[in-house]
Amino acid sequence: MKGIDVSKYNETVMWDDVKNAGFEFCMIRGGYGKEEAQIDPQFERNYRGCERVGIKRGMYWFSYATNISEAIEEAKLCLKVIDGRKLEMPVAFDFEYDSIRYATTKGITITDKLAQDIAKAFLDYVKNNSHYHVAIYTNPDMIERYYKGLEKEYDLWLAYWTKINPKEHYAYQIWQRGTVRINGKTFDENVCVKDYDAYPDIKGKWYQKAAKWCIDNGVMVGYGDELFHGDDICTRGMLAQALYNLNNK
Repeated sequence: MKGIDVSKYNETVMWDDVKNAGFEFCMIRGGYGKEEAQIDPQFERNYRGCERVGIKRGMYWFSYATNISEAIEEAKLCLKVIDGRKLEMPVAFDFEYDSIRYATTKGITITDKLAQDIAKAFLDYVKNNSHYHVAIYTNPDMIERYYKGLEKEYDLWLAYWTKINPKEHYAYQIWQRGTVRINGKTFDENVCVKDYDAYPDIKGKWYQKAAKWCIDNGVMVGYGDELFHGDDICTRGMLAQALYNLNNK
């Protein structure tokens, strides 16, 4: 499945052109940092534009966190921006060289342990406080220097601009492989190899449609292992939680 990623730097995106060019998903920047003034000014337009033309949506958040506490603040703001709405693709954590440069201006050295602690704090907060999938956005150099091993704990959105498929070296779910021109405008091009739109254990089941509605609307989402477990016994506690989720939508 082909996709693009966008932020305010892409300015006004003509979503009909993107759809007509055969792209099926988009990773939309929600913002950066932990302040509301840092919310991407094009996020709402991009989210609604994808919805209108039927392009699947994910979000990414650029991090300037220098510790676990700031990473959680960023995660909270990220969830506030999406506000429980539908995402068919994951929420991705984006920590790059500029994040490391910023930390040095604060007198902080980003070690591999600190980088991993920050990433885990953000991703685990989102995962534990929403029904969204999560992923790390990074590149091979960052993996080798900071994230070694962590890229196997979470879904990987790999920035690797080459025509040579990196699947032999990295078990990615999304591959950012370069750029593409759509009606005269340049975008980052991505390929997704994972079906995020449905839990695999509900396919073909009599309750597939109902289960998908529960997943999409955050009513009931399984145990956090990307399976719905639709044949399990539902306890009174589970039912109470599902009704509570539904009532608070």
